[in-house]
Amino acid sequence: MRLVLVASLLYLVSGLELPIPGDSNGIVTYNGTVTNGTYTYFTLSIPLASAYGMDWTLTLTGPVDLYVNQGSPSLTSGSYSNTEDLNTKSIFLNACNLTSNVWYVVVYGSSSPSADYSLTSVTVPRSCRETTMTDNVSNGSMKLYMFTIPSEDAFEWTVSLTGSADLYIRDYQPPTTSEYYTFNVGNDTTKSVFFPSCGFYRLFWYVGVYGTGPGSSPFTLTSTIRYRPCLINLPSTPISLNDTVTASNMQFFVFNVSDPNLEWELTLTGSADLYINLGSLPDNLEGWGPISPSTSIINACDMTPGIWYVGVASSATTSYTLTSIPRTRYCRIYLPLDGSDTSNITGGTYQIISLSFPSSNPSNLVSLNLEWTLTLFGSVNWTLPWLAGNSTWDSSSDETLHTRTIFADACMMVRPTMEFTIYASDTTDYRIVSQTKSRPCVIDLPSNTTTSGIVHNGHLHYFRFTIPPYLWIEWTISTNNSDTQLYVTQDDYPSTSVSDYRTDPGSTNLTITLQTMMPMYVGVYGSGRSPSSYTLDSRISR
Repeated sequence: MRLVLVASLLYLVSGLELPIPGDSNGIVTYNGTVTNGTYTYFTLSIPLASAYGMDWTLTLTGPVDLYVNQGSPSLTSGSYSNTEDLNTKSIFLNACNLTSNVWYVVVYGSSSPSADYSLTSVTVPRSCRETTMTDNVSNGSMKLYMFTIPSEDAFEWTVSLTGSADLYIRDYQPPTTSEYYTFNVGNDTTKSVFFPSCGFYRLFWYVGVYGTGPGSSPFTLTSTIRYRPCLINLPSTPISLNDTVTASNMQFFVFNVSDPNLEWELTLTGSADLYINLGSLPDNLEGWGPISPSTSIINACDMTPGIWYVGVASSATTSYTLTSIPRTRYCRIYLPLDGSDTSNITGGTYQIISLSFPSSNPSNLVSLNLEWTLTLFGSVNWTLPWLAGNSTWDSSSDETLHTRTIFADACMMVRPTMEFTIYASDTTDYRIVSQTKSRPCVIDLPSNTTTSGIVHNGHLHYFRFTIPPYLWIEWTISTNNSDTQLYVTQDDYPSTSVSDYRTDPGSTNLTITLQTMMPMYVGVYGSGRSPSSYTLDSRISR
């Protein structure tokens, strides 16, 4: 079957032909402009010789109206229309409604002076071989009918009975009230039996109508054979599929994942439940489901290559729309120590940022021996990385500017490979920047010298001073910035809580008389609100 969608612009272009849907996965999109009060129409021709028929979904985006009818383009006699005050309108016709004919799709301009629109047509092979018989059956007797089902594993079969009678079905030979494959009996005037396409192989079936009413009672028997493969492939491109699932049945779709760098969004609209499983068909016990809310996003970090199965089930017969949107997404972003990355993150998902620090032994903690700042820009959050060491590290955020920052000083101990996770409640862009500044954890301080630096608030810069042996000296150290404080200890790193000497509040210098062969450690502490520049002066006298 070849389905040809042809577009013509009224008064402008005649016979404009679009790609054949069968050559583009049954999907074609046309973008155009329509003037207020005029219309553009398209035609879809369904050959009389079509094998099984099709389901057809039309989606129209824009401030315009949508009409579908047979015979000629019309705004008044359309079989189907959607003129609701919505930016996106949709019309769905299943195989039982879509007879062989020429169908006209009319896009009517309803906004001044004109409006842009996008029309998408999605066709899916389906069939509706429907047979209806009306007859009478006497109480206690059975009338038999035989049906031939195509041999492919691609058909659903529904048998419905209306009247004062019971329904019995058996394969290959007539049923009785005691021998049957399945049945539906009771006081309901309407009874039905449904056979799903999965595992439905038998060719010849007998249907028995057993009279239960007084005398001879009328009944109507309807058989509907519908083309529906057991598994419908979901392509690697976005697609929306409309279908109907029968009560207590599950329909299946399959998605083949070969690239792990993939994020998969599934949305189910309607009253059905969504199930997902990797490697085998899902059911109420195996796999993820029922999933609520109806949108499920499988993160790239959870997207294992393989065959993924989707199930749609409902306790009552209902129509639904399944939308599959796969997109390239990397589970890990490898960020240079001095570099940046700009990316997009889907709302409700997470992404891992990975950094590597120089190390000769990847299994051990390493000292940074550099100052490191990491800044995240955007409406996103993060789980902070694991750090340890002799000093402190800090994090800060500015919700107004949508920035988050962490800073680690040169004495911090980190794992050679460090990873942390960012996440967002809404889909958004973000940017992450990593910057380093070379600085040893501790710097040797010669006698009678000055050295300069910039220390972050709440952090310490360390210096080591070795005294000439056997000498009493007077040692004076000072800084030129009141937003810094000095802490001194012997043979160990000082801190704000543990030190042998420290500057008094408001003072920036220390004078110490001592004799020792042990090295002395000096810590310059930043106490300002922002990083503080300083010059450290060290002088000795005997």
